[in-house]
Amino acid sequence: MRYWAWLTTSSKGAKSARIELMSNDPIMPDIAPFSYLIDLVVDIGIRDITWQEIESWIRLTGIGLTAWEMRTIKKLSQLYQVCAQRFNDSVLPAPYRDVEADVSETLEQDIKAALRN
Repeated sequence: MRYWAWLTTSSKGAKSARIELMSNDPIMPDIAPFSYLIDLVVDIGIRDITWQEIESWIRLTGIGLTAWEMRTIKKLSQLYQVCAQRFNDSVLPAPYRDVEADVSETLEQDIKAALRN
């Protein structure tokens, strides 16, 4: 949620969200098998989800949620809200980066350098 909040807010002085300015799709952290919870948060409404909204969503969709899932959805929504406020109009770095992609780029550069020599 921190990374999603960073992506969907704008950096200092920008008029567009960071994700809109990216040329490639961002690499998201692997959160399997819990990725469905993020989909639920987005479906219910990502900012400041109330217990009443969760209850209404359950009633309208007919999809049952466990108490743990409901608490997690609420916590994820709160986390997004706090992080969106923190990252909006800021120059803070992304809270997530793909280490494997960094290693791959470094490895690729090292291989190219070795082949040149």
